[in-house]
Order: sequence, then C-alpha cells, then structure tokens
Amino acid sequence: MGKWIWIIIIIAAVFGVLFGISGVSEKPFQLWERATPTPSPTPAPGSKTSPPSSGTATQTQAYSSVVAQYFDRRIQFDENCSATPSSVTYKNGTKIMLDNRSAMPLTVKIGQSTFDFPAYGYKIITLSSSKPPVTLNMNCDGRVNIGQILIQP
Repeated sequence: MGKWIWIIIIIAAVFGVLFGISGVSEKPFQLWERATPTPSPTPAPGSKTSPPSSGTATQTQAYSSVVAQYFDRRIQFDENCSATPSSVTYKNGTKIMLDNRSAMPLTVKIGQSTFDFPAYGYKIITLSSSKPPVTLNMNCDGRVNIGQILIQP
C-alpha cells in the first residue's frame, strides 16, 4: 500500500513539473529566462540569450548540480521575500540563478522584468544592458527595494 502512494506522488510531481513550467519570454533590460526546451522567439537586436535552464526542487539531483554551478552567482528569496545577497554587482552578460527557497510561489521583479516562481523553483537569467553600468532594483510579492543588482561593463 505505501509503495503505491509513493508511485502516485512521484507521477503527480512529474506532471506538475511538466505542466507548470513556463516557456521563453523577453524582458526589458534583456533579462532572459528559459524554462523548457520549447521553440524560442527571435531575440531583439543587441540582446543576449542564455542556455535552457530552470526547474523545481523535485529535481533534486539537477537542482544540486545547478546550485554548484551558480554558487557564486545565485540570489535566494526566502518566505519573507528577503533576498540573499541583497546587493550584488555582476559584469554585463553574466548568467545568474534566481532561487525561491520558499514553500510558497513568489513573484520577483528585477528592474522592469517580472519572474513567477513556483514553490522551491529557480530560474537562470542573463543580465545584459546596452548601456552599463545600470542598477536594477529587486521587488518581491509587494515588498519594494529588497535589493539591487548593479550591471557593470
């Protein structure tokens, strides 16, 4: 009986991941995110794209690999929408990991770009500006200016 419950939970998690992940979308400041390997639109002139990367914590092995890869380029958001670290500087064109460590879905706004995260979800984005330096403010679920990202040339 217990084995069947686990099988049903695993199947439900797989379907939740498959049907709950969004596709590619272009954002102001050329912040790019990609969640699933779907056809991508033609990028705007001068913009940069990042390789496909996204997921949820149900993909434990993949998540730990992504955390290891982005250990020095990861911004975490907790259940109170606090960003860690809250103030960072990256070079133009840097790929970073935005990581929801909350059991609740979050909406994070960076500059003019908005990112929706499922519980324990993450996204890989590329920071790009045609005229660096530029400072992008971070907001989370109604909390304003929880942090800043400075994009340097």
